[in-house]
Amino acid sequence: MPSYELCMIMRALRSEALAKELVPILQRVQSLGGVVQDVKSVGSQPLPHKMKAHFEHHDKGTYSFLRFESSPTALPQLDTALKRNSSIIRHNFVKLPALDAKPMTCRFKPKR
Repeated sequence: MPSYELCMIMRALRSEALAKELVPILQRVQSLGGVVQDVKSVGSQPLPHKMKAHFEHHDKGTYSFLRFESSPTALPQLDTALKRNSSIIRHNFVKLPALDAKPMTCRFKPKR
C-alpha cells in the first residue's frame, strides 16, 4: 500500500480538544483499511490570510499532519469525510515516495 501524508489546517484548538477531533479521523482511516503511522501537530498559528470554511471566517488555525498507508481507492471516501468535518478548514493529501526505492548514485568527474 502506498504511503500518504494528510496535511490539515483545523480550527484553533487546545490540545485536549484537538485530540478529540483527531480520533474520528484516525478511526475513519482505519475503517477504510488504512494503517496510521504517525500523527503530529505543530499547534495553533496565524493563517497566512483569512480563510472561510463552513460559514465561518478563520484567522488562526491548528496545523496537523497524519502519515498513513492506504489503498488509493480509499482516498476519495476519506476526502468526502474530511470535507464534511466542520473542524477542518483545509486539507490536502501528499503521496510519499516508496521507502524501498533504490538510492540514486552520483558520479563526479575529477577536477582538471
